[in-house]
Amino acid sequence: MKINLKIRNSGQIRSLSLKAIPKRIEQKRKIKMNTTYILWATAPGDPDWAEQIITETTDKNHLVNAERWAQSCGFRNLRTLEHHTGDKPDFTRIINQI
Repeated sequence: MKINLKIRNSGQIRSLSLKAIPKRIEQKRKIKMNTTYILWATAPGDPDWAEQIITETTDKNHLVNAERWAQSCGFRNLRTLEHHTGDKPDFTRIINQI
């Protein structure tokens, strides 16, 4: 099945297949998807369960620098989460990493 769409302010009419619409939506989702990195660590002298968030960033280079800083300051049990915008969190995987 095809649908005729009128493109705003151009006067053009384009035909789109209904099968192509989900693919285009998925392509837009992939383009807009950002990756967020979160770094946790345990401060010196704190118990292992007392993790603190060191940084939350979208820049991989900033994450690497934060890891170096945390190690040089004596933080231990460093843990990184890589989250893609739009993904549902998998709590069982996160808990099993600990």
